[in-house]
Amino acid sequence: MLGVVDDPELAMRLLSVRGRLAPASLDVLAAAFGELGTGSRLHLDLTDVEFTDRSVLTGLAGLLDELDDRRVRLRIVGLGRLASVDVD
Repeated sequence: MLGVVDDPELAMRLLSVRGRLAPASLDVLAAAFGELGTGSRLHLDLTDVEFTDRSVLTGLAGLLDELDDRRVRLRIVGLGRLASVDVD
């Protein structure tokens, strides 16, 4: 589900999420986000993720807000396809 590549100094993390992302899965994602230091960079690839319902999107939004509060610089790829995905 989660692919993680860190640079040696932990200043940047490449995180690829694959498969079904359910409410229970958000804890794993939160833990991966929690390891990032203030002011670090995160490249988040959601190209191959399947959102199980709207609550997952809401939960993800909350996690992303927390990253913003910690001034983590974020780049997200793969969300553009959500415009054509049916989320209950």
